[in-house]
Amino acid sequence: MKTIKKLFIPTLLLFSFLSFSQTKEDFDKLKNEITEQSIALDLKQKKSEKATAFLVELKNSDPKNSLIKQKTEEVEKLKMEVLKIKSNLYELNLKKEKLQLSLISSTSSENVANLHSLSKEIESKYQVHLLNEFAKKKFKNTKTTYKATILNTNFSIPIARFNFSKNDSLNKGNIQLFNSIGAGFGVSWGSMTDYRDENGELENSDFANTFSIHAGVLFSAGNNNNVFAPVISIGILDFQLGLGYELGNIDVNQKRSFVTIGYAIPLYKLVKGKYWFVKKSGIINEVKFDN
Repeated sequence: MKTIKKLFIPTLLLFSFLSFSQTKEDFDKLKNEITEQSIALDLKQKKSEKATAFLVELKNSDPKNSLIKQKTEEVEKLKMEVLKIKSNLYELNLKKEKLQLSLISSTSSENVANLHSLSKEIESKYQVHLLNEFAKKKFKNTKTTYKATILNTNFSIPIARFNFSKNDSLNKGNIQLFNSIGAGFGVSWGSMTDYRDENGELENSDFANTFSIHAGVLFSAGNNNNVFAPVISIGILDFQLGLGYELGNIDVNQKRSFVTIGYAIPLYKLVKGKYWFVKKSGIINEVKFDN
């Protein structure tokens, strides 16, 4: 990881300086042209050397040969072409150096600031990575229990519902049992237990509710009894005590407000991880297992 970090930042710097501008395009074209000219120079030099060697051999073997004049002119012509390509390469390399300076100087102070900010961000993420790796090693083969506050959803099964009566001094209300079902969301305070394996990876988590506040609705449908009631409730462990307001059908002498006692079934009990941490605090207990 350290090697990747050391290589990653210089690479970002390089590619940021060499932006895809017109200057960069000219620079690339110039590099290609220099490569082509270098190949042409190499071929021309080899051809010139071969022609020169043939001319020397011809002069030594037959000084009066009529081809000597023709071959001499060919050799001189090849030497001139070699010099011309070298001169062209020299000018191209000068242009290349100027473009390199232009590319470097064109990097704005804003880009430099962005690169500095990016570098700090990479460093920060790397430090987080190191802390995470350290934490995994520290808590491997452990069961850790700590205080936690979570936002979660839940189903609610009202065990008993007390409906208040109106205009009746003797009868304060009536009780209904298991007449609806509910769903809602809320904030729960309790303890979270994490189980980690020999590599420090999280295997499972289990939340135990101590106190909670929830909002939701109760609903059901029947021939003469339709229930749809917003409810606010407080929970102790998995039991809830709520206050609701009925929007569905009610009896003539019944008030719309009611009290309900129910049992909550949190969604995280049915599907793993269906909650969101609001706060984590101190460790309550930690147990290490044998390897």
